[in-house]
Amino acid sequence: HHRSLSVSGLRQPFARDKSREDLVDEVAELRKSLAVLAKDKNNIVGRLHCTEEELLRKDKHISDLLEGGHIQKMDAVRARSGTKNGTNMATVQALKKKEHQLQCALREKDRTIRRLKEDANRSNAEELQVQIDTLCGEVVRLYDTVDSQHQLIQESV
Repeated sequence: HHRSLSVSGLRQPFARDKSREDLVDEVAELRKSLAVLAKDKNNIVGRLHCTEEELLRKDKHISDLLEGGHIQKMDAVRARSGTKNGTNMATVQALKKKEHQLQCALREKDRTIRRLKEDANRSNAEELQVQIDTLCGEVVRLYDTVDSQHQLIQESV
């Protein structure tokens, strides 16, 4: 009788159908694949970290603008030059435009962060799937070894 374990729903080849060299080669390939996935995950996590830092810098910049320090400095310069009333509306409009641009950039960064997190989760899931498939193959091989040892014992008795 043959045993087959499957996590993904696909029938796994039997360990006894493969030679030891084939199994060693397959394990080596799976390890290489796992290393590539781990490297990809690390790259994604690094990009996520950079994006989060950039987002924090932009949030701080927005906060500084909203606190009014920038506007007060501009108004003080205009008051000294006598053009405060004429350019006040232009300043407000420019700041509203800048706020809109920053909000758009913030939404784009949020989308990027969400995509990066999803990619990292997907990478982890794929990495775990490879490990599970490898372990299932090993379990099948061990079951087959136990069965053959059991048969040898019964034949010798």
